[in-house]
Amino acid sequence: MALGIDPAEHYPWRSVELRPGDVLLLYTDGVTEARNYRDEAFGRSRVVKSLSTHGAPDASAGMIAKQLLWDVRRFVGLAPQTDDITIVVVKVS
Repeated sequence: MALGIDPAEHYPWRSVELRPGDVLLLYTDGVTEARNYRDEAFGRSRVVKSLSTHGAPDASAGMIAKQLLWDVRRFVGLAPQTDDITIVVVKVS
């Protein structure tokens, strides 16, 4: 279920304290479900790998988001995009 679609739905929550240098990555399923011509999905493990590769301490939130999108596009190649992609990166300063 998409978050926020049903106002009567109750969602579990928790609080996390973010510290300087921490990165919060939010993305839609269009990222993990992006498929290449072999019908392989980009998947969560590639998201994690991209974040660990491009999430250097001196990398900005914008650069991390751009690099993740570039990794998805490079993986998909010329295969048609089947879903929207939204990436939000927050970096605590």
